[in-house]
Amino acid sequence: MREERTNGHNLRGGRALWVFLPLVLLGACYCYLASRVGTSLVDGGPDESARMLVSRAILHGNLLPSGYDPETIELWGNYSYAFYPQVLCAYVTALFELVPCLVGAPGIVQLYFARLSSVAWGLLGAWFLGKAVETLLAKEQNAHVYRALSMMLMGFWPQYVFLSSYVNNDIAAVASTAMLMYALVRGIARGWDVSTCAVLCAAIVVAALTYLDVYGFIAAAIVVFICSCLRQNRGQRQRALRLILGSALACAVFTFPFFIVNVVRYGDVTGARAFEASYEEWVAATGTELMHPYDGGAVAMLFDSSFAKDTAMSFVGVFGYMKSPIPAVGMAFFAALALVFGVAALLSKTLRSACLGPKWRVFVAAMAAAVLITIFMHVWRSATVDYQPQGRYVIPNLAPLCLMVTLGVWSVLGGRERLVVALAVVIALVSVCSMVQVTRQDGWKGMCPGTEEFVERVTPGHLGLGRR
Repeated sequence: MREERTNGHNLRGGRALWVFLPLVLLGACYCYLASRVGTSLVDGGPDESARMLVSRAILHGNLLPSGYDPETIELWGNYSYAFYPQVLCAYVTALFELVPCLVGAPGIVQLYFARLSSVAWGLLGAWFLGKAVETLLAKEQNAHVYRALSMMLMGFWPQYVFLSSYVNNDIAAVASTAMLMYALVRGIARGWDVSTCAVLCAAIVVAALTYLDVYGFIAAAIVVFICSCLRQNRGQRQRALRLILGSALACAVFTFPFFIVNVVRYGDVTGARAFEASYEEWVAATGTELMHPYDGGAVAMLFDSSFAKDTAMSFVGVFGYMKSPIPAVGMAFFAALALVFGVAALLSKTLRSACLGPKWRVFVAAMAAAVLITIFMHVWRSATVDYQPQGRYVIPNLAPLCLMVTLGVWSVLGGRERLVVALAVVIALVSVCSMVQVTRQDGWKGMCPGTEEFVERVTPGHLGLGRR
């Protein structure tokens, strides 16, 4: 009996290591790169300053900032991200900045701590994807190995690494997608109960208050939840209705207030129209336009321009304002990895039979629809509002892509754990080498001398406890 307990303890400890080690490696990578990302058009993160103005206002006591508040407005373009009800990331960033602000740490330290909020989102997304994979492969003895692989795959995806290293909402959008997938997989595989519904509600709240680009996944999650919950409780409709209505109420309590505030303030639920109206006022006053829709429509944009290619390349690893691509070898490696094992997943008889079964059919169809909705929203906005072939606008699709690729690896390699580990190591090495090459070739120096004005403008400064 003692030997059985010891073996069980060792097994759990060994599996915990498979989760802990990827998180440590990813965290070290993100934290280092957060010190190297700069503030310019070449080495900076898009819209980082505008995002940080909102968290700065929160720390200065404006707990529900408006897009009309001067402290939230990005002067170059006269726009503010406070117009949007998706402010969860601003509060999380403010929370990370709070301690260095209270102790009077320099602005550079405050900026670094702000970027650690994205580090946390990046680690959270990788962790939830791993949980989803392990739940799907729960009957496999080496499920923990594939969990680690999925964490390494998404966590070391070059664009994901970059987004985990500066202040933005895109990385939280990917994390929320991974959370949604885990909640759905857990509910379908183990059955819907109060605890699983709570996980789903948390995922929906995070997604709803993160980014519009992820709303297709919210709609898909709601459809899957209702269908699977009703199917599991055919003889207990009252129980199913309690779970569904209770979940809806919980989500509404935490999300609706932000949208109601937007309606009262701007007469605009999403804030998009108020954002664009503020920008148009600036254009009328200055005569300078920063946003340019594609001239020719969506069809011409897709087939007569480099939009699709540029978006795909940026999805893999073109950073900042489309100024810093990873080396061609790294680009080809990750593209081939997704293509080969993605196709392997589609061709696998085991996976196809499982996906076509009544238990998983709605989940697969809904996730596919969510991916297409995310792509459609990106295409529509680039064609009608602002031409931006940036992969970060479709980056929520990375979570389902990495899930499919991991299952493709499982269908090919099966129980060959050493090969799986070798693949994970290669992924990490290619990613790290690619990121190092980018920082060297473009001279990323982080928050070096010359960025003081930027830092002073976006960080809260000293918020000592004794200050009145």
